[in-house]
Amino acid sequence: MSQIKVFITDDSREHVTMMREIINLQDNMEVIGCTYDGISLLEKLKTTEVDVLLLDIVMPNFDGIQVLQKLASDNTHKRPKNIIVFSAFNQESLLVKSSELGADYFVMKPFNVNHIIDLINDLNSKVEPSKRSVKNVFAIQS
Repeated sequence: MSQIKVFITDDSREHVTMMREIINLQDNMEVIGCTYDGISLLEKLKTTEVDVLLLDIVMPNFDGIQVLQKLASDNTHKRPKNIIVFSAFNQESLLVKSSELGADYFVMKPFNVNHIIDLINDLNSKVEPSKRSVKNVFAIQS
């Protein structure tokens, strides 16, 4: 069985370190990269194939919504197969915009990383992203 390739982008280095450590403990997952802002992420996505992108919404130098817009509007980046966005801001407009731009799930911070593990496994076991409906995007609070 091949590993699920996970990429993490969050401006909190502590948050990235914690998620990377827990995800890498999973038998079926590996973190293939981490960045701390949207510009760095987009640069990596020019050459990196990603199964699941974990993307913070609020970041400096290009936020998560701007990243999603860029991925939706051009073909210069390798679009991740699945995207889980997260934010400390519980705004319906962020959830709706994320959904419209192709996010699979919207998760509220703070969250339990085990919930993220479950979502990654859920995404890996489901149908092609193009066959999913926006109903798969929702907020989870731990």
